[in-house]
Amino acid sequence: MLKLCGMDYKDKKVLVIGLARSGKAAIRVLDKLGAKIYLSEKNQLKEEDSLFLKEYNVENLGQEMDVFERDFDLVVKNPGVPPVSPIVKRLEERNIKIITEIELAYQVAKPQHYIAITGTNGKTTTTTIMYELLKTAFKDKAHVGGNIGTPLCELILDHDLMEEEGHYISLEISNHQLVDIDEFRPEIATIINLTPDHLETMGSLDAYYRSKVQVYRNMKDDDIFIYNGDDEVLKEYTERYPISCQIPSFSLNRDDTYSYIKDGYIYVNNEKIIPLDKIHLVGKHNWQNIIIAITAAKALNITNDDIS
Repeated sequence: MLKLCGMDYKDKKVLVIGLARSGKAAIRVLDKLGAKIYLSEKNQLKEEDSLFLKEYNVENLGQEMDVFERDFDLVVKNPGVPPVSPIVKRLEERNIKIITEIELAYQVAKPQHYIAITGTNGKTTTTTIMYELLKTAFKDKAHVGGNIGTPLCELILDHDLMEEEGHYISLEISNHQLVDIDEFRPEIATIINLTPDHLETMGSLDAYYRSKVQVYRNMKDDDIFIYNGDDEVLKEYTERYPISCQIPSFSLNRDDTYSYIKDGYIYVNNEKIIPLDKIHLVGKHNWQNIIIAITAAKALNITNDDIS
């Protein structure tokens, strides 16, 4: 029987908060683990959703506060449920463990190559570029998901990653998905930038920024955090919460970093990689997205031919 957090899941009571696509993916994984699954969904269910719950023998308990006085062995929270929500606060007060679908997928899968991309702006573009590079190099072992559309649990199931290892996953990950990570450890990660956002769901700007730096919390040794040397807020928070892995930096404004732009080319580790005139995405911000993806690609030994 598969285990998570040292728990044998057979017949354990697990509450999934929020259905949507990630909730369904989590339910499919939990069913495979043999858990007794409950759902807390406040919206009226469509007929197809009701049929899905019936197929997996899941009871929808609704979202009245008395639901969260019941005993559960674990809660898997939809990232759309904010950390400041009264239901989350009550579960925390009762010391009931809360994780997100990202963490669930990570812990039940065999070891994979995760490239985790977060930040305030540019996540989807960077994640997509990264996936295109992975797909060119690694073919059907390359995948894309997370906040970009396909839940990680869905990828894990659809590509048999509970049994097969060594795939490459470009993962867009939001701050709400990072709040409740436990063991999640990407091989490569970046915080593209940090600017004010999500104040209404995080409670404070500091809480929002702290949630972002969770992406490198478990990284170590030969893992790689690609650091934006132009972002002063990121500098402040990485000083407050130090990084324990390799830290190649990049800049769009100077050339004393690991990756940089000079004489119309993107360089990585002083190697000329690609001319800017081959980049068809408009805007300097897209140079930033591309330089991150290329830096990650080179770390994975993707050739210049595959990059160009």
